[in-house]
Amino acid sequence: PGGHVRLWVPGSNPYKETITQFYLGGGWNVNRPGLNVNRPGLNVNRPGLNVNRPGLNAPVASSDGQVIIFSLENLFDDVVTHSLQSLASLPDLDPWLTPVGQAYRFTVDGNLPNSSISFYYLQRDVPAGYESSLAIYFQADGADTWQRLTTVPDDYRNLASAQLQGEGTYVLAVTIVTPPLEQGWNLFAYPDTDARPVITALASIDGDYTSIYQWHPVGNPAWTLYDSTVLPSFQDLVNDLPGLEPLRSYWIYAITDTVAYIGVPTGQNSIAANLSLPPATYYGEIFVGNGFSPAPGMTVEALVNGGSCGTGLVTNSSAGLAYKVQVAADNGNNCGTTGQPVTFVVNGVTMTTKPGWNNTKAQYVPLNGTGMQYKSYLPLLMNQPAANSSGAPDLVVTNLIADGNNVAVTIKNQGSAPVAAGSDFWVDVYLDPNPPPTAVNDIWQNLSSEGLVWGVVGAALPLDPGESLTLSYNDGFYRPGESGFSGSVATGTAVYAQVDSANANTNYGAVLENHEISGGSYNNIFGPVIVTTAFGGTTGGGSISTPIQGDNLPPRRERPGY
Repeated sequence: PGGHVRLWVPGSNPYKETITQFYLGGGWNVNRPGLNVNRPGLNVNRPGLNVNRPGLNAPVASSDGQVIIFSLENLFDDVVTHSLQSLASLPDLDPWLTPVGQAYRFTVDGNLPNSSISFYYLQRDVPAGYESSLAIYFQADGADTWQRLTTVPDDYRNLASAQLQGEGTYVLAVTIVTPPLEQGWNLFAYPDTDARPVITALASIDGDYTSIYQWHPVGNPAWTLYDSTVLPSFQDLVNDLPGLEPLRSYWIYAITDTVAYIGVPTGQNSIAANLSLPPATYYGEIFVGNGFSPAPGMTVEALVNGGSCGTGLVTNSSAGLAYKVQVAADNGNNCGTTGQPVTFVVNGVTMTTKPGWNNTKAQYVPLNGTGMQYKSYLPLLMNQPAANSSGAPDLVVTNLIADGNNVAVTIKNQGSAPVAAGSDFWVDVYLDPNPPPTAVNDIWQNLSSEGLVWGVVGAALPLDPGESLTLSYNDGFYRPGESGFSGSVATGTAVYAQVDSANANTNYGAVLENHEISGGSYNNIFGPVIVTTAFGGTTGGGSISTPIQGDNLPPRRERPGY
C-alpha cells in the first residue's frame, strides 16, 4: 500500500503546501491472502523472474516503480515493516554531484535482512556522455555527508544497484571521477567541464591538498598559484590562479592519497531543472494606449506578489509588436501558483490586463498601456563633471594590429575635453568573439575563448583632445591577470578591440563620453581585423612586463558560466 501526504502551513500568505508520495509495506508473504503464485502475471518460473537479477519483481518497490528493494537472503521471506518515500525536494547534495531522478528516504521497523537497492532511470535524465559515472549515494539519517556506494550498473536496462545501507536517503547521481592522486606532487588534468574557481572545482578534496600551480609558456608570471594555506590577508598577493579551465593541466600537491570528483557541465541536466515546476508562458500583441507607445527592445516584466518572476522584450512579429514572457512557478521563490494574478509592466508602464498564473498551456494575453506609469529614480555615478556633449572626451580605436608577432591597439581621444587623471579605463581585444562586442561591459571573457586586456592608468592620463596612445602585448599597461592569451593567433582569426570597455557599476564605462551624453551612436569598438599571417611565441611590446600599480580601474563583471 501507498499514498500521498499533504502538508501545509495554516494562514500562510502566500499559501504554502506540498505533497509527497510514500509506500508502506510489511514484506512479501507468499502464503498471505491475495498473493497466488499460480495466478497469471506472477509466475516464479516464467522468463524474466530471476532471483539473481537485481530489481525484477522484487518485494519492496516505490510507488512510482523507480526504486526496488529486496532481500538477498531469501526472495520469498517476509521483510519487516518499512516505508519508501520519494522526496518532494532534494536534500543538500555535494556540489560535484548531479542527481538523476528523485531521491528516496527509506525507513524500517525491525532488523533488516541483507538487502539491495536498485534504481531504474530514464535515459533523458542522464547528462549526455556520463552514464558510465552513475553511482548510488547514501546519507544516513542525522548525517551531513554523502557516501558513494559500490554500484553495479546495467546500462542495457537503465538500472543501477547497490547494497542497502539501512535507514536514510538514497539518490542516483553522476560526477566526473578523476584518476587517483597520490601523496606528493601530481600532474592533474582538469576534465572537459565548466571553468570554475579553484575552491569550487576541488571542493571534493578540500583539506587534501595545499598548492596547485599552472605553467604558462608565454606570460608573466610563468607560474600562477593557488594555495589553500595562505593567510587570508595575503591571498590577493599570493594566489594569482583564479580557477581551473577545461582540458588544461596543473601540478597539485596532495597531502594524502585522494580522488577528486568534478561536477559535470552545468549545461547538462541540473537539480533546479529536474525539480522545478515548468513556468507559465504568456504571449500576444502590445497595443498603444493612454500615451504609451511600445517600441522594439522595451523590457516586459512579469510581477507576482510584487516580485519579478520573468522578463522578456518587445519584438517585431508577423502580428505586429508582440512579446513573450515565461513566468516562473513558485519553487520557494514566491512566484506563480495556479490562479495567482500576474502583473505586466512594459518600460515602466503597468498593463491593465492581469491574468491568473496558469502553466497548463501557453497563454495568449494581449497587453495595452492604459494603466499607471511608474518611474524609478537611480543615482548617476560620473567620473567627470561633463554636463553636455560639447565639453567631453570621446575615446575611439584608430588602429588594431594582430600580425608580425605582436598584438597592438591604438586609441585616441577625439573629443573636446581631456580624459582626466585618475579616470583609469580598460581596453579589451577579442579573438574570434561570438557574438562580436556591441556595448560597454561586453568584455572578452563573456564573448570569446581568448582575449587581451590593458588598463590605461598612471602617466598615460590625462589623455588630451587629439592625443593617441598605442598599447602593445606585454607592455606596462598590459594586464595578464585579466587576459587569456596563448601567445599565438591563427590565420583567419577575426580580431576586435573596444576602448573604455568595462565598468560593472555603470552603463557607459569609466569615462562619460560626448556621444553617451547626447545619445549618439556607440563608437568605442573597432573591427573586425582578419589575421592574414599566423604567428606564435609573441614577444612584442615594450620592455616593461610588470603592470603599473596604484590604479583606479573600475570593476569588471563576467557573466555566470563563462
